[in-house]
Amino acid sequence: MSKKKKRGITRREFMADAAKGALVMGCLTIAGAEEAWAQAVKQQIKRAPTKPVLMKPLLTVENLNKFYQKNWSKPEFEKYIQEAQTDLEKFINQHFILTAKQQEFFKSQTAKSKMQEINNFINTIATRTKTFRKLKTAGGSPGMITPMGESSGKKCSEGQSWKCFKLDLGTVSFEYCWCS
Repeated sequence: MSKKKKRGITRREFMADAAKGALVMGCLTIAGAEEAWAQAVKQQIKRAPTKPVLMKPLLTVENLNKFYQKNWSKPEFEKYIQEAQTDLEKFINQHFILTAKQQEFFKSQTAKSKMQEINNFINTIATRTKTFRKLKTAGGSPGMITPMGESSGKKCSEGQSWKCFKLDLGTVSFEYCWCS
């Protein structure tokens, strides 16, 4: 092709668009987004068409923290804690979408062997949240859920330091941290 426009597009424009498309597809493939998107669509199709479609977030550390930050101060937070303690799989499926690997993990013996550790993690969050509410601390939150080691970059008040409870679920690892 010559540099002149033929049918409205130059060679340079065509090559730039092709490179952008290849880059986007490469990023989606590397990040596992294709699998996550397929899972999201698959789970949303199962819903009755009369219900409004509300996309649940993928189970990631960031989405787990968003859920916690959005709900810890609400009255139904205790209901969420109780649901998570009694039937964790049902709770996760109600509020999050799982990738195929995450679904395999939660059905595996490894997940069953970690139930005590998971319950301790949930109890720590519940206890810290209740204590924080009783103190009625102005501003802030009772803690945060972060990827392993991420809390160290955040600041606590003078004389306080981070206390963290770590949980490694194989497919997703995180910690619940608070200033104390």
